[in-house]
Amino acid sequence: MSHYYVAHHNEMFSGMLVARLQAAFGPGSVAHTHMRLEPGMDARKAAAKYAASAEIILVVIGTDWVNRISQPDDFARIATTYALKYQRRVVPVLINGALLPDAALLPESLRKVVYLSPYAVNDVENDIVRLIASLQRSQQSQQHAMQQPDQRPVSSVPRPSTLLGWLLWPFRLVWWVFASIIKSLGWLAKTIVQQALKSIISLIVTLIVFGLVGALVVWFVSNLLQNNMDAAQALATMADSIREMFNTLSNIQSVIPTTTP
Repeated sequence: MSHYYVAHHNEMFSGMLVARLQAAFGPGSVAHTHMRLEPGMDARKAAAKYAASAEIILVVIGTDWVNRISQPDDFARIATTYALKYQRRVVPVLINGALLPDAALLPESLRKVVYLSPYAVNDVENDIVRLIASLQRSQQSQQHAMQQPDQRPVSSVPRPSTLLGWLLWPFRLVWWVFASIIKSLGWLAKTIVQQALKSIISLIVTLIVFGLVGALVVWFVSNLLQNNMDAAQALATMADSIREMFNTLSNIQSVIPTTTP
């Protein structure tokens, strides 16, 4: 479907605007109320379809716009009505010194137009250029936002750079592991409180999981103390247990629904 739609009454300005939009964004990106249709197509349904599916609708408003859209089968009226109904971005384009009309003069389905920020055209050539430049900036901003990767900082143990750092690295690793556990348990506790207000079943499930995770931590610490493992064994056992623990927490996070504010 087209990215832009121009709702107009076949004014000379509208023809210039459509031509400039097609030159800037491509013929397939622009549709309008007086475009050529396939034989047998209903022009009213086409106006509704193209306007409802476009992202931006430019409504050209001249001095006789109110009289023209008073007809129920007016194509510009139909297109604008469906654009507002489906909450598309509608931009009133004022030409020939026209102003936004009084809402009382419009059909109820079009009254929202008078509250939208208009684009007034005084110098046709320059104002069309500025309007297209504004639309291009808006399109580029949307594309940039869609292409922006989701970059989240990953917590890790800093790599030692000195001999003392290497000697203390096992202790820093242990501290990082337990800090990660505490952080995850903190998230789980917060989730329990949030879900408790919504679902008793969710509360019971999360409490059971919380108890299992806590028991795993206690078992892990007691196992290290009782078996008196050396540093290499401790780190190996720790890595295996923590990996399994984080996998469990990840599964829990994917199951528990996110609380909306």
